[in-house]
Amino acid sequence: MSDDLNQQIGRLEANVDRLHADMAELKADIKAISNSVNRWKGAGVVLLIIGAVFGFIVDIIYRMFDR
Repeated sequence: MSDDLNQQIGRLEANVDRLHADMAELKADIKAISNSVNRWKGAGVVLLIIGAVFGFIVDIIYRMFDR
């Protein structure tokens, strides 16, 4: 019984170590994604403004030829 218990404890310790490694990797991945999102946040606003201006100009041109 004692050997079986020691094997189970050993497996659990190995699983906990693997979980710690996975959590560290996940934390690094989340940090990289967060940095990427923060870098492109300003570009999204600029693209939104350019799209709105372009839509406004196309609307004006469309209304001129509609008459």
